[in-house]
Amino acid sequence: AGIYQLTAGVYRPVDGTPLAEAVLGGARVPAQPFSQLSVPAGAVPLGNAIWLTGWRLSATTAHPGETIEVEADFLAARPITTDDTVSVALVGSNYQWQVLADGTPAGGAIPTLKWIAGSRVADRHRLTIPSNAAPGTASLSLTLYDAFTQRILPVLDRDLAARGQSVPLGTIEIAAP
Repeated sequence: AGIYQLTAGVYRPVDGTPLAEAVLGGARVPAQPFSQLSVPAGAVPLGNAIWLTGWRLSATTAHPGETIEVEADFLAARPITTDDTVSVALVGSNYQWQVLADGTPAGGAIPTLKWIAGSRVADRHRLTIPSNAAPGTASLSLTLYDAFTQRILPVLDRDLAARGQSVPLGTIEIAAP
């Protein structure tokens, strides 16, 4: 939100030095539907319109062959105009194995293209630990990407973005069979 000035100009191609500029006008951008105050503490912005507001794990310890569930909660700050896919990944220690659960939110029932400002959507994913998984710590993460272009929605939290393109959800301890 704020007042923005629209300027047209001609600039030197080598270093960008302005040769001529003209102010064309201004525009007032109203506050977005959700301000920082209405977003739950600890929520993670994904792209410019979706917040990951929380998540729950069915277990923090599992044996090979067992299935864990991850439930993620999302909040739309405005109508979503892309068809986004939620990807939850569980990666074994030393990258020995990986299990992915990708899909349209809410088991396919509520695609992001149907989200309007204020939509709250719970999304559940099931991940089965490989039967040959060695004991150790597995990392769990979540990524949101455009189903058509495959472009990953950036994590807009400065601390988390420094770690990569996914939101770390925690770890699962893989116990001996």
